[in-house]
Amino acid sequence: IVHLPDMMSQTTINRLKNVFARWGCPDELVIDDGPQFVGKAFKEFEHQYNFNHITTSPRYPQANGKAERAVQTAKRILKQKDPFLALLSYRATPLNATKSSPAQLIMKTLVPKWPDLKCVCQADRKFDKRNSTQQLPVLYPGDKVTVKLDDEQGWTTPATVQESHQTPRSYLIKTQDSMLRRNRRHL
Repeated sequence: IVHLPDMMSQTTINRLKNVFARWGCPDELVIDDGPQFVGKAFKEFEHQYNFNHITTSPRYPQANGKAERAVQTAKRILKQKDPFLALLSYRATPLNATKSSPAQLIMKTLVPKWPDLKCVCQADRKFDKRNSTQQLPVLYPGDKVTVKLDDEQGWTTPATVQESHQTPRSYLIKTQDSMLRRNRRHL
């Protein structure tokens, strides 16, 4: 999905160049006979980027049904509360016709190759050592701690650890006023 502030030839060409630079040039571009696609500038663009420009029948949008369907999908996505999340969901969901998601098809990753998890963990440990990342001691129920609250400069509020939380490095703690969940870093 690309915003077109106007339908001028040069604007359309610049937006297509951006899409092509990101995803690669298509072999074939099927579009209507709009005035932005029929001039000299678009012919030069077609030649320079080496794609075949095919036009559909004039005044017959059904001839380019795939594009019309894509426009309907894009409009539906743009009406969502969070269009970026909707677009992400659309691109990650397998299509019935292909059994692959649009992201898999465009990125040509139908058979993903996952990295060796052991190698990734070893690299992470090396990174942690080089960057002085250190594990903080584990806390247990009943441990007395001080907590850094959002509106405080330092760790000044006394609290007691109630239990470790299911999320990594999180604990449920009790202050004088309330029960809170905090990351180990803030205790």
